[in-house]
Amino acid sequence: MVDKCPDSLREVRPTILRDPQSLETKTLAKFLAKNFIARSDVKAQQRKDILGAYKPVDKPWTMTDFANHFAGFKTYGHYLLDTDSTCKIFAFDLDFKKVGRIPTIPLPIKEEDVDLWLASFEEANLRDVWLDRSHPAREWMKIAMRESAGKLAAACATYEVPHLISYTGSKGLHVYGIMGRVSAQDAYDAAHLIIESLGGFELSKGNVFYRWTDENNLENSLFEVETFPKQVQLSEEGYGNLIRLPYGINLKAPKDPTFFIDETLPLSQIRPASFGQIFDALN
Repeated sequence: MVDKCPDSLREVRPTILRDPQSLETKTLAKFLAKNFIARSDVKAQQRKDILGAYKPVDKPWTMTDFANHFAGFKTYGHYLLDTDSTCKIFAFDLDFKKVGRIPTIPLPIKEEDVDLWLASFEEANLRDVWLDRSHPAREWMKIAMRESAGKLAAACATYEVPHLISYTGSKGLHVYGIMGRVSAQDAYDAAHLIIESLGGFELSKGNVFYRWTDENNLENSLFEVETFPKQVQLSEEGYGNLIRLPYGINLKAPKDPTFFIDETLPLSQIRPASFGQIFDALN
């Protein structure tokens, strides 16, 4: 059970939060600290370079860190495993592949034009296309993204694991399973059990990357899925893998704010969830 959402915020849909003293900033920071961040003594800051890599910052999380992240002044990630090899979440990182086939005719289409639409598919750099808001395939890619994430979210629900989905602002969505504090082994096992329960997935790289096996499924074939946590135990001096903290901006695509999405909207829409929806997802 999470803390109750403040009544005044239930209909508010947070994105970029500029006021560090606002109730929105403080409420979102408290929510993420309680339900996402297992290791509070260190964080990771995204570099402002072409790679957008992260560097560890050996200082505890503070309200200023959350405020700077939500405002887009700095971008932080959190290490999933605490020093005792426990964590609070597992995650599916659903990203567009680098190359795939997309339509060159935009939606919507008439029934009599389906064959023409299918014939229009051509190979393209999916990540570049996604960042081009004027591209005719973007609406279809948005629907495909929501559908694929929705399957993972539904599988979480089948196993009675609360979930949230966030738009990552660059090339996909994150589906989070909210576990409470559990062993990293339990979180790792839950993630793999859930994705494999869907069928149609196979490991593609190592033990944490999955791809859809049916390449004829036009929507699913666009994506690969990376699972977190990647480790079940920390080495004595290691941090393990990190994942970007929801909200704020991804410096790889700074024009796109990131946020938990409203799953009640049509699949053609990726828009922020309200505070009420965020809190209710965990209650």
